[in-house]
Amino acid sequence: MHLVVPAAGSIEKLADLKGKRISLGQPESGTLADARLVLAAAGLSEKDLQPEYLRSGTAAANLADGMIEAFFLIGGVPIPAIRALAATVPVRLVPIGDEVFSKMQEKYGPYHRSIIPANTYPGVSVATPTVGFHALWVVSVDAPDDLVYEITKTLWNEATQRLLKAHDPIGKHVRLEHALAGLSVPLHPGAQRFYREAGLFLNDNAPGGEP
Repeated sequence: MHLVVPAAGSIEKLADLKGKRISLGQPESGTLADARLVLAAAGLSEKDLQPEYLRSGTAAANLADGMIEAFFLIGGVPIPAIRALAATVPVRLVPIGDEVFSKMQEKYGPYHRSIIPANTYPGVSVATPTVGFHALWVVSVDAPDDLVYEITKTLWNEATQRLLKAHDPIGKHVRLEHALAGLSVPLHPGAQRFYREAGLFLNDNAPGGEP
């Protein structure tokens, strides 16, 4: 989770968003859904803000022009829109504090503590504690077991891993040993078969276990 503000702005923490012009993300986007949860954990709602619902590029441009005072955006670091913005306009990232993070874990599920490293973006020279999210690859429950097995196997083969590392900075973090972290829906039987063969432990009482 990125919460981007102008470097010279007055927003230092989530509570400072009250009354401000903030982009929460596009309608029906993951950014909007999770921004609402972050706000709720901080004791805020959209009624406390002057909310806008912008695409990432539009939000970055409007922040640069002073039309909004902050925007939320979810993505693996570095996010190109934020990197391009920070290269032309001084910005800061607002941290998600421990109290807010703990409430999100308690109320809303398997979020994890994440850090945006220092110097990920031009001019942002300090590390920023934030909330991390797990990405899920979802398939129909009716998809054939053998097909899903082969899809899963293809994701984790050496050639795919080399492509991920070469073409996207976050690709190097897509690792087999973390594949089952943050599961919130059951694994398809075809995926279960692959992960058992790969030696990953499946708790039969957990979402990844037997239905």
